[in-house]
Amino acid sequence: RSVSLIFGPEGGWTEAERSAGVESGWVRCSLGAMILRAETAIVSALAVTQAFLCSVADSRPLSE
Repeated sequence: RSVSLIFGPEGGWTEAERSAGVESGWVRCSLGAMILRAETAIVSALAVTQAFLCSVADSRPLSE
């Protein structure tokens, strides 16, 4: 399995950047209305992604 995450700039994505991402096959998602520091956003997104993938798969950790 492979997952790539990209994080927006401090000021947020422009509409052109969002459109280009979607046209390139990226799936948009959000951690909600909260504005997080970059360090916090990365850890939060990784935790949510791992929890989602484990629940969709067979509940094994990604490292196995």
